[in-house]
Amino acid sequence: MLGVERQEFLMVAEKLADNGNLPDLAKDDIRDIGNTLGSLAPAGTIKTLETFKQSEILTSLNSILTQAKKDEVTVGDYTIKRSLNFEGDKATFQAFKTSEEKGTQELVRFDLSKDNEGNVSRQVTKINISDYDINQIKFIAQNTAKLDYDQIFDSKQPSASNPEPLDREVPIKNIGDIPVKVHPYITQEWADITKKGGLECRETMNQGNEEILRKIKDNDGKLSIAEQREMYFKIITHKASEAEKQGENTMEFVPLKEIMKDLQEWRKKEITQQYTPIENTSPKQRETTATTQKAKEIEI
Repeated sequence: MLGVERQEFLMVAEKLADNGNLPDLAKDDIRDIGNTLGSLAPAGTIKTLETFKQSEILTSLNSILTQAKKDEVTVGDYTIKRSLNFEGDKATFQAFKTSEEKGTQELVRFDLSKDNEGNVSRQVTKINISDYDINQIKFIAQNTAKLDYDQIFDSKQPSASNPEPLDREVPIKNIGDIPVKVHPYITQEWADITKKGGLECRETMNQGNEEILRKIKDNDGKLSIAEQREMYFKIITHKASEAEKQGENTMEFVPLKEIMKDLQEWRKKEITQQYTPIENTSPKQRETTATTQKAKEIEI
């Protein structure tokens, strides 16, 4: 087993040792599940988050309700619902699934709000949906309409569109690949050891780490949690070796648990920012987007 893969399993083992509980796949938010399990998260986690990144689900929910001309629609196991507050400046979109085994569960919730200038803010409040459920909802909607913020609040008919994928500089295959900034303790200790330890020490610390160092450079100083753990254990091993050489029985270091708390908090923020962002659009932005889309349709 590779070092990075071993660290992924160790992270889950440490989670179990702390409180004996893993995320509830049937109830917990998929963003929290992914952050806790890393690359061991259920298959399709990244694909699901990418779908939310492109607003495909909200587009589908909006399309279903628009076509039905209702605020609540039930098709098979799925119920799609839109709620507006009395003033008409806040909207909530929800999708539920009902089964004999699990009863009724909320799959997803979007909260939208519109200010006096017409600017719309969208936030993903809940995600607990599988790739299968996403495809079922998209099938119901038949991908006939694009997201139209004015239609959400003013009941205007949306026009057709296909969501365009967003480019990413570094391909992400699973949650465990998401890089976060290198922990200050690891950065400082690594630099001190490789600088002061002499040629032999530098060769030992850097052995097999060419890819890690390249990733740090390619990701603007960021690295996956598993890879940072590998660096941490090399630092601790070196410090223990140095203490033994000097006849010391103790050494100073920051506990792994403290570092992991920081790293997982940073990864949680990365997941939220990258895949389920809080988006704000203004009437001018929506007009520009509509004009661009119309131009594309004319070109086709």
